[in-house]
Amino acid sequence: MAKSKAPSDRDRVDAALEKLVARLNSCRMLRKSSIVIRASGGGGDYCLDCSPGGAKLTTPIAAASPPTIEIIGETRHILALLTGQKDPRKLFFAGVIRVRGDLRYLSDLALEAGILKEPL
Repeated sequence: MAKSKAPSDRDRVDAALEKLVARLNSCRMLRKSSIVIRASGGGGDYCLDCSPGGAKLTTPIAAASPPTIEIIGETRHILALLTGQKDPRKLFFAGVIRVRGDLRYLSDLALEAGILKEPL
């Protein structure tokens, strides 16, 4: 019997982002924007292309203009944030993830998507 191969970090980030896209698609706060996620150490770079009608995952990053929000960190920390294993605020204040851009918009989306329990 052949053993199944464990999912790669890239596969795990892909799966977590697909679940996030599904949650974002029901967010009322969603507007025309781009959210770039940079997961170093095997995760890769991703872009969530958002509009009031929904979000879609695009890779590689195709945006010519600066993203509305950029989240940067090691793959394990990005996965912990996306899967709810770690409090995003604690990851940020510990300095293991960096966030740039429209923090008010990020806070509103994260609250509505169930990632944050309290606004930033």
